[in-house]
Amino acid sequence: MVKEAVDVGTLLSAEEVGEVVARWGLGAVVEMQKLYGGFSGSNYRVRDEHGVQAVLKVCHSYGLEEVCAQAAVVGHLGACQFPAACAGMSLLPAHIPAGGSAFVTCIPSSGEPAMLLTFCEGKAADSVIESGVDAHFVLREVGVNLARLHQVPTDTSRTHLRSYTLSGACNIGDHLAGKWKALFRENEHTCRHSYVDFYERRVDHLSHLITLEGIPCGIIHGDPFLDNILVEETTGSFKAFVDFEDACVGPLLFDVACCAAAACYKDNALDITLLASFLRGYTSERRFTASEEEAFIGFMQMTLLCNGTWRFKNFNIDHRELEQCRNKHVELQDRIVGLDDVALRAQINQIVLACRSQ
Repeated sequence: MVKEAVDVGTLLSAEEVGEVVARWGLGAVVEMQKLYGGFSGSNYRVRDEHGVQAVLKVCHSYGLEEVCAQAAVVGHLGACQFPAACAGMSLLPAHIPAGGSAFVTCIPSSGEPAMLLTFCEGKAADSVIESGVDAHFVLREVGVNLARLHQVPTDTSRTHLRSYTLSGACNIGDHLAGKWKALFRENEHTCRHSYVDFYERRVDHLSHLITLEGIPCGIIHGDPFLDNILVEETTGSFKAFVDFEDACVGPLLFDVACCAAAACYKDNALDITLLASFLRGYTSERRFTASEEEAFIGFMQMTLLCNGTWRFKNFNIDHRELEQCRNKHVELQDRIVGLDDVALRAQINQIVLACRSQ
């Protein structure tokens, strides 16, 4: 199902957008288009007088420190010349604050942090699949390129790349630290909600997975749902990863499991054939360790719990005015429970092990 776009934030004027992107060295803006996305930010596609295209990302729900941490990762991808991402562009030296980020500035009218990203032509993979393009091809392409992202080195970065224990990866660090447990129990709208009981049982059960030996870490996207992946509209060929708000250095398996748990379902039931296509693509570029094979299903449940709990918090605490969304978490909760099924687990493990021999 394609995620609905939301429109948040105040529309910036063309004059202010032009003033801001000039800090990155762009010329006079001759074309501007607001791109609708999620709750976390607003994106503006711009083209300057020299034909240069870029995307100005204005971050609404993150503070400056958090956005600088995000930008360090996308800036690193650009420095490593990773081709399959909308990477961060560096500010002109005169606009880099002393001791600040080379990638982040603030919008004059609102003070909100913003970054400029390279532009990539494409369409969200979920909508392309829904239009009739072969889902198996798209998911194999996604798997291949996710594995390539996971092979970008981290030791060449000139700046500190944040760890998943601090932020990113759908707030998993906060879950492991018990912060969301406390939040839910202290809030009048959630303290007696049945989902909180479910969440507490599951997060305690799954927390040990993150510290297992043999689970390698590297740069992860952190939220590789298909609406954060661009593909060619008519063929489904992979173009780029976008929306790196959750990017960090973390367990590579988190990304693989998150994408599988998000992209390989039809009518909220796991499609084993889609999972096979995705994992074959991924393991054609990077093989799993034995520990990753063993922990794969648990990581699927972990990523579903993180994303489902974000929905629960977002619509039961942060945006209670969206009453029609109060139960958006239930879809992912049902997937977690479904993955307890012994027969389904056996099918998944069979696919994971089969990827060794391809």
